[in-house]
Amino acid sequence: MRSRAHPRLIQVARVLFVQHRQRALVGLVRMAAQAFFYNAIFFTDALVLTDFYDVPATKVGTYLQAFALGNFLGPLLLGRLFDSARC
Repeated sequence: MRSRAHPRLIQVARVLFVQHRQRALVGLVRMAAQAFFYNAIFFTDALVLTDFYDVPATKVGTYLQAFALGNFLGPLLLGRLFDSARC
């Protein structure tokens, strides 16, 4: 291994969009889809709880705490399984 200087933005763009074009596009589509569905769930969850399940608006936050806890604990508990250098 040899040390290099910090890459320039043009070098990063060339690697992403020339050498690894398909990987970059798949990653971009996955990030956009994840953001879309994640926001769709969280922005409509309160409406579904209040309109269909007759949950008072003051109690909606307690139902969202389970999601918040999962968002916090998920990366803590599962992150080591996905962020490993073993390929």
